[in-house]
Amino acid sequence: MGGIRRTAQVASSYSHSLALNSDGTLWAWGNNPYGQLGDGTTTDRRTPVPVPGLTDVVSVVAGSTCSLALKSDDTLWAWGDNSYGQLGDEAVYVRSTPGQLTGLTVRL
Repeated sequence: MGGIRRTAQVASSYSHSLALNSDGTLWAWGNNPYGQLGDGTTTDRRTPVPVPGLTDVVSVVAGSTCSLALKSDDTLWAWGDNSYGQLGDEAVYVRSTPGQLTGLTVRL
């Protein structure tokens, strides 16, 4: 049985929250009209759900309608509302699952 165990970091916006487990898995809950929970839906969640396909996360940020995660390999991933290009690509759409920002690495 999965779930939030030992939380390494939490991030929250006015509408959704993220919890990073010490094992590098990410969990999300709250309002989800822009897919900012990263679970492939736009369904609101009252309890934490895993962000599928995203492991080895070391840091997270919850924006008002989008989310970002930094992985241990220095890649940055983003999902949610992209109507103003806040996901770091040229497209303008809602991304309900994490997508890697290409051409960018971030080191802690």
